Amino acid sequence: MKRKMLAVVLPLTLALGVGCSNGEDEKKKEEKANIEAEANKKALETVNKELDKLKEEKADLEKQTKEDKKIDKAKLKTVKEYQQEVDNKGLDFATEVQKVNPIIEKDQTLITNHQEVKEQFDKVKVVSKKLQDIKAPEQYEGLQTELKKSLIIYEKSIDKILEGVDELDENKVTTNINYMFEGLEMFGKAIDEIRALDEQNMSEVQ
Repeated sequence: MKRKMLAVVLPLTLALGVGCSNGEDEKKKEEKANIEAEANKKALETVNKELDKLKEEKADLEKQTKEDKKIDKAKLKTVKEYQQEVDNKGLDFATEVQKVNPIIEKDQTLITNHQEVKEQFDKVKVVSKKLQDIKAPEQYEGLQTELKKSLIIYEKSIDKILEGVDELDENKVTTNINYMFEGLEMFGKAIDEIRALDEQNMSEVQ
């Protein structure tokens, strides 16, 4: 930032410091004064623009600093805190997923109950997002990434299944049912690994 200021202030000081030789007539003095005045004006405009940029940069930096502090504050500090958060939100997720089953049983073709199934899956996505947004301790960010990945696969497969029903595309439905189970399997594995963590193996998980 200091270099930016020097880049615009230096031309300004040079323009202000330009003198007139004693041998020049009044007309040349006037022309030179006009040129200098114009140069000073442009230099001042440049300075003002740079100052505005610096203010914006400072505001952006302060905003980012506040956001970083919020993230740090939200980040869980211990294994137990992380496990408890995953367990609580994981239970909410499982509860909402289980509510889908009785709706599907009403009509397994999903023709008459399509909207009801979609609405329930929207609720599943809400709790899924909360699981994905858990701020794991730094040592366990890799495990949290795997958990998030499994939920994304699950959500996308559900969207495709519902699309397949709309389009009467049996192949799309079947393919994405397989992806759905793959996502759930990954989810279960990630949950098990997180539950198996303890303070002693903290340094082993990177």
